Amino acid sequence: MKKVLASLAICSFLAISLTTPANAAVKAGSSCAKIGSQIKNAKGYLECRQVAGGKLLNFQLSKNPQPVLGQKSPEEISICRVPDKRKTKNIGGAITYPAIPTSGPVGVPSKGIHKVAVIPIDFSDNPGKVTSNSITKPFIDAANDWVKHFSNGKMTYEFQVSPKWIRASKTSNQYVWLHPGSRATSRLGPYTPPKGIIYRGTHEIAEDLMADAQNFYDYSGLNTVFFMYPPDVKNIWDSMTGFTMVNTNKGLLPIQVTATSQWTNQDSIPNLLTFIHEGMHPTGLAGHAPYDGSPFSIMSTDSGSVVLNAWDTSILDWQGENQIFCVSKDSLNKTTVTLSPIDRKNLGMKAIFIKINDHKVLVIESRRRDYWSSKQSGIDGFPLGFYGLVAYRIDTTIDKNRVGWNQSVPNGIGGFADLIVNPSLGHGEIRVPNTPPLSGNVMLYQGESHVTDGIKITLVKSGDNDTVQIERVK
Repeated sequence: MKKVLASLAICSFLAISLTTPANAAVKAGSSCAKIGSQIKNAKGYLECRQVAGGKLLNFQLSKNPQPVLGQKSPEEISICRVPDKRKTKNIGGAITYPAIPTSGPVGVPSKGIHKVAVIPIDFSDNPGKVTSNSITKPFIDAANDWVKHFSNGKMTYEFQVSPKWIRASKTSNQYVWLHPGSRATSRLGPYTPPKGIIYRGTHEIAEDLMADAQNFYDYSGLNTVFFMYPPDVKNIWDSMTGFTMVNTNKGLLPIQVTATSQWTNQDSIPNLLTFIHEGMHPTGLAGHAPYDGSPFSIMSTDSGSVVLNAWDTSILDWQGENQIFCVSKDSLNKTTVTLSPIDRKNLGMKAIFIKINDHKVLVIESRRRDYWSSKQSGIDGFPLGFYGLVAYRIDTTIDKNRVGWNQSVPNGIGGFADLIVNPSLGHGEIRVPNTPPLSGNVMLYQGESHVTDGIKITLVKSGDNDTVQIERVK
């Protein structure tokens, strides 16, 4: 029976669901047939979701969902900020607070003003066929929106951008990034480099292109440069990124360099995701965990969501007041907390941190298809009807992060952050375009529980928000 229900869940997630007109006879809590199907009503809409036992029920959801405010953490966040216990610390970035920049001599700031030059570059053999503004403006608007929300105003981007394409002094085949292990394939098939390609290093390309653009920019105090090529660029296959010293007309500057490419355009990877993901590494984030390729975080995916997960947010010290519920396992009594989905663009408690010992923390987040995990963000996002809790374990003694998914391992995959899996749930796969299939057993739906590290996590009630019960068990 479980297999039948799991198959139903898979098909339902993959189905295209349309919002139907109001039907007064259909009530919240009634059964439904297709995950993600929606029915409008006076309060907002009913949405079909899966609950414990594989049942499908209609949930009443609001047009403008509001968080539950006024909840306070029983302990200061410093209690849950376990120290880095790796033998070699800060190799490849921080896995716990604080985020100390590790790239280059100084890194880039994670607070205050972050200066960025967005440079639209075209080539004599590949001129821009659309206005550069049609590419740069949506990106800048999205980046400002993202950083304001996830940093809680603690960091701002100061952008410079040319209103027109800047012509590179060389043809496009002279700006191909030399990247060890460069991508040879795409989601659309294998890639064969054309003849005449000249591979060059990050600082060489950056110096050439920044010199071509220097009459349009002031590079004083610059932290980041983002080269945006024409969407139909052909010769530049791989997406350049790196922190390097660059000679400019303002002297030798330590700069994070990122660029678009054929494969990011071809695979519909949004410029926002490329810029944020690569730009957060030199602020000090290791990223790429839990599960490198997971659709749950901008630091591990190129689809799914552009959410910065709660643990990475705390490493940067970007959390807002009363957004993290911190409690030590030893002092935990049975309690309930109402979480606002981390994918949603509003306030409220966004995550629960439970300190297990001096190097382990359980993190619990509420997830949805919402603003930061839908078409609004320029990515495919989660499927309609997707909701529930995700839990992951932080272990600061582990120095691995770029590890893939292996659902044969019951409790994760061996990274410093591991998704908690409950195989007994019998959920189907989570299918998000452009990411590998993920076991649905990482999700808790209403009425379901995980037991791990002596803690029982239960999603008691769901709707606009998620009511979570946490308790110690033997």
